[in-house]
Amino acid sequence: MSGAHREAPRGGHANGSATKSLNQAITQAATLQDLVQVVVINFGHMNPVNFCTAYHRIAKHVEDMRRGRSPPESWPPMQQQQLGGLLTELNTALLPRLEEVQAHNLGLTLWSISKTCQVAQAGTQELVDALQAEITSRLNNATRDVYLRDKHYNFGAQALSNIIYSAATMGLRPSYELLNAVGRGVAWQVEDFKPQGLANIVWGLGKMGVKVTHEVRQMVEVLGREMTAQLTHARHKGSVAPQNVSNMLHGLTNIGVTPAPELLSALARCADGMLRQFGPQELTNTVWSFSQMSKQGVALPPDVNALLDRVPDEVLLLFGDRAWRARVRPQTISNLAIAYAHLRRAPQMLMMELTSEAVPMLAQFKPQELSNLLWAMATMAFYPGASTVDSISRAAGAAAERMKPQEIANTCWAWATMRHFPGAATLDAVLAHAEAQLDRFKSQELGMLTWAVAKLGYMPAARLVRAALPHVAAARSPAVQDCGNLLWAFTVLDILTPDVMQLLAEKLLSLPREAFTQEAYIQLYQAKMSLSQQVFDIAQYIPPELLAQAETEWRRQSGEYKVSVTHRDVASVMHELSIDFEMEKKIEDGLMSVDIALRGEMVAVEVDGAAHFTMNEPFVPLGRTIWRWRLLASRGWRVVTVPYFRWGLMQTLAQKKQYLYTLLQAHSVWDCFSLDPQDRDAPFRPPANLAHLTPDEVFQLAEQGIAPSSLAAASAGTTPAFSPATPLPAGLGPAVAGGSASSTGLPAGLLPMPVSLVPQGAGLSTQAQQQQQQQQQQGGGYGRLPDNLYASEGGLGGSRAPSGPSRLGSASSSSGGLNISARPFSFGGSGGLGGPPGLGRLSSSTASMGAAPTASGPVAYLGRVSGSPAVGGLASAGSASASPTASSSLLRQSGGSGSYSASPYTLAPTAPAFTPSLAALPPSDLHGSPVLQGSGLGDSSGGSVAASRASSATASPALLQALGGRAGAIATAGNSSPSHSPSPPPVAALRGLSLSPLNPASQLVPPRLAPPDLPHLEPLGSHQLASPSLAATAAAPALGRLSGRPSSAGEGSAAVAFVSAGTAGSLALGGGLDSDPDDDAGDLRAMFGAVIGTQPAQPARALSVEEVRRKLALLPPEAAIADVAPTWLAGWDATTVVELLRQLDSPTTAARALQLFDWLRGLPAESPLAHLCTPGAYAAMIELFGKWRKPKQAVRLFAELKERGEDDAEVHSALVEAFCRCGQAEVAMDAHRNMLALGLPPSPAAARAMLGVHMQRGAWEEVDFVLAGLVEAADRRGSNGLEAAGEDGSAAGSPGLAGTELQLDAELYNWVIDAACAAGNASAAQSAFDRMCQAGVAPTSATFAALLGALRHDHSVAALADLSLALAEQADAAAAGASAGTRPAALHALLQACSLRGWWDLSMRLLQALEESGASPSVEEVNEALAACATAGAVDDARQLFEGLGARGLQPTTASYLALVKALCAAGQWAAGAAEYEAMLEAGLSPSEELVSLVVDALWCSGLPWAQVEAIGAFNRAIREHWLLPAQPSTSRGLLKLDLRSRHLGTGVLRMRRWLHDMRGTIGNSSAACILDQTKRMCIVNTAPNGMEAAAASQLGAALKAALGASLVAHKAPFRLSFEGGRAVRMESATFMIKKWLFTEQFQDWERACGGHSALAAGAGGAASLDAAADRDAGAHNQCAQTFATIREHEAAHPPDPSAPGLAPGAGYAGQRRSRLAEAARHLAAGRDANGALWHGAVVLLDRCAAAGHTPGMEALLAAACVALAAQQGGIPLEPAALAGQLDPQVTMESVGLEPEPALAAEMAAVVAALQGDTACISAVHCWEVFAERLGCDVHDENQVSALLGDSLQRLHSLALGQEHQHLWFTHPPSILAAAVVLVGRKERGLVPAWPTPLQQLTGYKEDLHPEFAEVLQELQSTSQYGSAMVQTVFS
Repeated sequence: MSGAHREAPRGGHANGSATKSLNQAITQAATLQDLVQVVVINFGHMNPVNFCTAYHRIAKHVEDMRRGRSPPESWPPMQQQQLGGLLTELNTALLPRLEEVQAHNLGLTLWSISKTCQVAQAGTQELVDALQAEITSRLNNATRDVYLRDKHYNFGAQALSNIIYSAATMGLRPSYELLNAVGRGVAWQVEDFKPQGLANIVWGLGKMGVKVTHEVRQMVEVLGREMTAQLTHARHKGSVAPQNVSNMLHGLTNIGVTPAPELLSALARCADGMLRQFGPQELTNTVWSFSQMSKQGVALPPDVNALLDRVPDEVLLLFGDRAWRARVRPQTISNLAIAYAHLRRAPQMLMMELTSEAVPMLAQFKPQELSNLLWAMATMAFYPGASTVDSISRAAGAAAERMKPQEIANTCWAWATMRHFPGAATLDAVLAHAEAQLDRFKSQELGMLTWAVAKLGYMPAARLVRAALPHVAAARSPAVQDCGNLLWAFTVLDILTPDVMQLLAEKLLSLPREAFTQEAYIQLYQAKMSLSQQVFDIAQYIPPELLAQAETEWRRQSGEYKVSVTHRDVASVMHELSIDFEMEKKIEDGLMSVDIALRGEMVAVEVDGAAHFTMNEPFVPLGRTIWRWRLLASRGWRVVTVPYFRWGLMQTLAQKKQYLYTLLQAHSVWDCFSLDPQDRDAPFRPPANLAHLTPDEVFQLAEQGIAPSSLAAASAGTTPAFSPATPLPAGLGPAVAGGSASSTGLPAGLLPMPVSLVPQGAGLSTQAQQQQQQQQQQGGGYGRLPDNLYASEGGLGGSRAPSGPSRLGSASSSSGGLNISARPFSFGGSGGLGGPPGLGRLSSSTASMGAAPTASGPVAYLGRVSGSPAVGGLASAGSASASPTASSSLLRQSGGSGSYSASPYTLAPTAPAFTPSLAALPPSDLHGSPVLQGSGLGDSSGGSVAASRASSATASPALLQALGGRAGAIATAGNSSPSHSPSPPPVAALRGLSLSPLNPASQLVPPRLAPPDLPHLEPLGSHQLASPSLAATAAAPALGRLSGRPSSAGEGSAAVAFVSAGTAGSLALGGGLDSDPDDDAGDLRAMFGAVIGTQPAQPARALSVEEVRRKLALLPPEAAIADVAPTWLAGWDATTVVELLRQLDSPTTAARALQLFDWLRGLPAESPLAHLCTPGAYAAMIELFGKWRKPKQAVRLFAELKERGEDDAEVHSALVEAFCRCGQAEVAMDAHRNMLALGLPPSPAAARAMLGVHMQRGAWEEVDFVLAGLVEAADRRGSNGLEAAGEDGSAAGSPGLAGTELQLDAELYNWVIDAACAAGNASAAQSAFDRMCQAGVAPTSATFAALLGALRHDHSVAALADLSLALAEQADAAAAGASAGTRPAALHALLQACSLRGWWDLSMRLLQALEESGASPSVEEVNEALAACATAGAVDDARQLFEGLGARGLQPTTASYLALVKALCAAGQWAAGAAEYEAMLEAGLSPSEELVSLVVDALWCSGLPWAQVEAIGAFNRAIREHWLLPAQPSTSRGLLKLDLRSRHLGTGVLRMRRWLHDMRGTIGNSSAACILDQTKRMCIVNTAPNGMEAAAASQLGAALKAALGASLVAHKAPFRLSFEGGRAVRMESATFMIKKWLFTEQFQDWERACGGHSALAAGAGGAASLDAAADRDAGAHNQCAQTFATIREHEAAHPPDPSAPGLAPGAGYAGQRRSRLAEAARHLAAGRDANGALWHGAVVLLDRCAAAGHTPGMEALLAAACVALAAQQGGIPLEPAALAGQLDPQVTMESVGLEPEPALAAEMAAVVAALQGDTACISAVHCWEVFAERLGCDVHDENQVSALLGDSLQRLHSLALGQEHQHLWFTHPPSILAAAVVLVGRKERGLVPAWPTPLQQLTGYKEDLHPEFAEVLQELQSTSQYGSAMVQTVFS
């Protein structure tokens, strides 16, 4: 349209004046209220110009108010509604009159809408769409001249800018028609733009994320040139603001267009001139944009670099401006930091200012901003200090749940790179969230994450590293570095096994060798070194040349070392100690070097500097350091580490000598690490990264749900060292090193430690060694050689004392450390260590200490305390300065008994824990204690029992659980004052005191202690040890009474040692406190209830059986049943107890079942629970003894009941069943006969057991006897009645049997009949049937199926029919006494049996016999016969039977149509079946769910476009009519389960398609709730519909997931498909990714692929009716079947012969020569046919010639001859002369001595002779064409071929020309190859089904039934569907 032809605007001169006056009134309105009033009053007189003006003015007012901090969203609702109503009216009025609006007003209106769209209104989207369409139309329909002179088309520069800017701010999707149109206007009018307009367009394009099309690129280049011209003052159109520069750069970066260097220089110079006018956001965006350009490889001009150098200094100045600083946001800090990191610049002062500014506002940071800030700091190697990084790290840990995978990986990478340990709690939070979403991590992110946790040496991350392995292994193309990082993490965390090495080696070898870096080679060689000590050779997976290169890189890296100052200082001190050593000793053939190696001893002193530890405290050893320690230890070295931060504390030489000497006495490297030279007696403190744990312990802790951070937190606190006030006896150390408990309430060192790996079983008894070997065999896969990194290799047997001197060896000890006692030492005083001379030395008996392995979990040092063991097991209460009075009082109140340790370790004798306290005790208190006497107090044999102490008030449940469930052995310890009390002299009677060692049995189970000898005091359980004061000890027993359950004596006696005082003041007991009336806390609960106003607790409800069973399973082993059973069984009856006993049959609860039953048997008669012990309970126990194979115990119980005369039928039945279970057949028969002799009927279970015994022995007479007994018992029971039987005691008191024992069902008899038929004993089966009838049990279809199946082989159909009718009459006569001549009711079951087995002939004969007898069959009976025809595939008989319904006077039902359609579909006549379905609908019948599913599946799985369109129509109609239900979604804990509930594949696919389609529509409707927003993950399931067997449903579910998964993944759907054993087992995805995918082009492609290709269906002439379609399809099938029959004949006459001499690998044909010949044939046949059938036929002839041994004189000549012969066979007009013209005459003459044409004729004759005149050459392409024709595909139409067959033809060509699968041509017929490529091509095209039913019917090939077909598919398919693997797509 041009300006001359457009319609003139409405109105005239008068209207023009009115418009101006209205516009003037609108623009002069001072406020928004005035403006609204003007518009409302004059709305009826306004024209489009006024509407646009009003819209613009409203937008200006709204924008002004928004800038004034009063946006419309904050207005009162009434005002918002008024403004929204007015905008709605404006939208409605303006929409139909846009044609009258001038061009610039269109852009202005679009801008106005962008400013007011947040106000609720209607019609906005419609107006925006209309505006965009009008703008596009005007710009496209105008020429340049019209545009520039006609205001109707001339938008102007500002309007063009507003169009793009408004679309971007409203978040509209880019319309490329609009963009292209705007680009035209920009090109025509670019010189009129101001800088703001230029920048806004570029910013808007970037904001919308437009694709860089040709038009977009041209527009950006035009705008860039104009901006450059204006900035260089060549064409200046206005001032440039900082936001213009920022927006321009930001837009260019987001678009991805490389800007011209001139533009970047101009922008940089402009920014440099007004840098201090930039706000924080503009400045950040500018620097960020330059950094992204640099990251993308754009060379930055010098002007840009100069600007970037200046910005940090200017920012520091701008931070001094309060107004500017107040505008700084977290995004500003994060983006500015990461921008300079990308620029590879490190402005330290700027980073310091940014981090200090960030700390106060960390709560406002988003997860991405925190991650980016940490990443930038690490990239720039900027470490602002531990406190700052800790603050940022804690904020990151708190935001872990909202972090994306990349953010998690970047955060952990930053910590590791900065060598900053953020704390176990923070790491746990981040890693837990990472482990929950590992499937979303990319391989690079997994590599970064695993490398980071390994570098930090965080052992609990071993579980995450192991979980990351399958994800990296399943990645399609991971980087070498990613695999190397994961391998290194496995190596460092000590979880590398041969299986892991094999998997990662395979992945590494699949990557290009040139991608390997030095770091990857080093990581590989570190793994090799770690595994070298195992019985494993890494060379079997890694090529030698790769290992050689890895060794070279390792040697190059390890050879570079420097001796530090600290290293030299340590060496000089060793000289002073006169120790002979060697510096940097080379070991392992120079592969490693030891810092300092002691000569003659395998001791490695590692001087570990700052690079070996983290930057922050507590200094944590890094992963590489731990790996080095472990590697040295595995080589037999004892590692001694000298941490730099400890060595630096030593100021004098004497201190250094003492510290180094002490280190050399340490038992393990962790003792060295934790040894504090300023506090030698400090408790053992494991490293904060828990690197001392073994992998097995890590995994056990994870299984128990214990957070690693809880263990790290428990070990954080320490206490001052304990120093005794009086000298101790010589050779004795302090009782409890460290004195009081730690700040956490736990004894220092009482943490889960690794199980000691004792070398050679040193120090262990034979029994303990066997237990240790068994534990190592049953443990995880991480067992390795003795490793003294985890335990001592000395004679201490691996027992490492956790703290103080007991961790170190002594000069007099022959083991447990370096024996350097003979060397002279001169310390020059006590130095910094202090203490008496004997401190830290153990007696000579320490060498005999040993440790037995524990079986209680990962904790091996449970019973150890901080310091030496306490005498008698008495641990310290409070601090070591507790007063003697308090100590003696404590011991007296505990009855003189101590607390035994739960640890199996037996420690050496040492000083008593409280020497003053023991001195104050009278002798009677010592010798009168049963515990002290029983433990050998006063013996001289040595040994002691370690005491455990913990504060139950502060101990975490996680830690108590980590202690192996032995918290009952831990006594409480309060927090007491550190003040010291004067101590009396030691008692002479205690000198020489020793304890006898524990026997082996007592090492595993702590002995039960006697309860405290206090009147009226109940023992306490471990859960009650929470008393904070000494006074509470008297009241503590009341807690057990008030808790609602009685306390067990076993609990209290084994758990309680004493209850300590909380403060020093409470320990100093005075006389008045003992008589304090407040000590009586018996009424405490009532008192507290009165305070808070609670009512007395109501009686609790009776517990359920499951609740009691769970309680019994969790009851501690030492707890007694008698203490809990009365409470738990309250309100129960005998039946409930019987049910409970039967459920206690598992090995874990068997002991509790015995205890409970013994308790029931022992109840006195007057007990209120005595009624629970009934014969039913005895019967239940007898059944349990049968399950446990304990028949004698069952007989004892039976004898007990028989003696009392209470042996009823239930007891006898249980005994019979028990004997059968135990395999005692003879005794079982005796019991059964005795039972029958007494007139007691056996239960169904007992009868079944006896029948099983007899049938297994083949004693069919006995089987008949048992069945006869059942019949007699039923008759007797029926005549006498249940009540009479109860009078004689046969069933009285037997709740488990009464009323059920004679309810015989058909299942029992069917079981016998099946067994008899399987044994070939038809007479026994007939006899069982007779007994069945006698018992009045109606036979079922299964009965007749089994019985007639055995009789069918010996009778004709007619005879079998007569016999069947007789059997049915017999059953009915026995069951109901029917009179003769009536039709048997069992006939229906008989026909069902025929239907089940497919006996269509018998069912037809039965109907005939029924009619001959004068009876008319019912429609149900005819339907069963139809079903039998359907099962057998007898389609003609089924159709005949169906058509005969009318002749019998019957109308077909839905079941009739179902059976007929089943028969038709089974015969391959699915189109006819669909036509019958349509006929049923026309008849007015409603189909069943099974019928609809069958028809839809038959149509869909045909793969024909028209049939699939019909299937979709039938499916949609069925959904509308509620014949089918849609897919059923359900949600649970963030998981969306989509249940397809399908019987057939096609129905499942369409259910999925409809659900996704509906979900897309739901998401598009913003007002509707979306289930995807409520969940995080989604999985696809297919439960079995009603009437479908579970096995069939499982098989269908696997096939459905495989087909759907392949189709969706092919279209980039974010689903992950997991296979196990060749079956698809899981199909899942993240819901947010599904939401994104639903709005992509890939989803639309998939929907079209699953839509039946409507266009193709229409093009194929979709039939007007299904009858016509069925006829046409039948014709196509017949034609293709004839052609395929010819192919089969050819394949039979020319079978593949891979053993032919000419095809052998050494014959020279296979490989390159065949590929050359095939390529030559293709060249010669080019243009002769479209699909390549000609040259493929020639290749077949080439293969046949090679197999026949034909040797040509010239390869090209042979190829031409085969092409000519193939053309003759295919009827293609091709003259030989034309082929000869393509041959080189000179070469032909030189090769064969003839011209090309006669040479070709001669070669053709030679080929015919070699093939003996048979030149048939049907190829795979010929078969492919037949398959395409069967699917209705035009092979000449590329679109149809691609839509229906994928790239299958190209695959065939590649197979023929390539060498990879060349052997397939020699081993498989062409039809197999063609079928395989069609299936693979359709699958990768995403088509379902991949192998349609017409092709299955045509070829007979099925993937799961044709081995040869499956073999070719397995080789051709790229998806791992034949193993255990995952298939998924990477969706962004």
